[in-house]
Amino acid sequence: MRRLIIISFAIAFVVSLVGQLFLSVYSNGIDKSSYTDWVSAFCNIIMAAATVGAVLTARNYVAQFTAQEGYKIAINLVNHQLPQVTNYDGFKKEIDKINDLYSNLNNGDSFSDSSITNSISNIQGYIGTLRKYKADVNKSLFDIGTYGLEFSKGKKYIFESMMESLDVIIDYSTGVIKNVEDFNKSVRSEFNIRPWQSLESGHLNISPNDVVLDGIKFKSKLILNNYDNVMDLYSKLHDGDRRITNLFVVY
Repeated sequence: MRRLIIISFAIAFVVSLVGQLFLSVYSNGIDKSSYTDWVSAFCNIIMAAATVGAVLTARNYVAQFTAQEGYKIAINLVNHQLPQVTNYDGFKKEIDKINDLYSNLNNGDSFSDSSITNSISNIQGYIGTLRKYKADVNKSLFDIGTYGLEFSKGKKYIFESMMESLDVIIDYSTGVIKNVEDFNKSVRSEFNIRPWQSLESGHLNISPNDVVLDGIKFKSKLILNNYDNVMDLYSKLHDGDRRITNLFVVY
């Protein structure tokens, strides 16, 4: 828009000078001996205008080239990095397992802490992977920003909401692990069970610790809800026109 205004102004200026010249010639307002001076002046004006046009064109080319480099990173982000968030069904299953296991304690069902050892280990692995996923995505987004690009208005809100849900998942997953470990530790302490011995609630008549169990159930359900939210937001991120120029815009 700015370039168009400058060009329009330059054209109007040249046209007005040419008009003034012909009007002066027609009315004998200038001496014929000065015609060469006018021609020289117009040539200089044309050369100056050409120089300005060349500068504007070069600036526009640099901007386009810069944006193209940013779009390359954006395409990799959209097609290769972001889709990795759909690879965590195993994580959801582990959280489901813990939620079901500790929820059933209120119903007097037995359990063995050895049955969740692998689940805890797997969840810890998923937490580390999710943190790396977020770090890689944020780095790519930062790199894209250095090329003058950002998510379009609607997509930006969806993306930020998706990242916020991932933060909730990571934070509360860590909390669930702590609650599970605290609960199992308190039961072992109460019944004097050694670390290498299996904790079998069916043989110990465990009285559930409501506060800790409520924390496990609340956090695990919140994790599952946010996981579903992430999947929904990821789908919305790709709704409509999927061209990269629709997802990212120059700012």
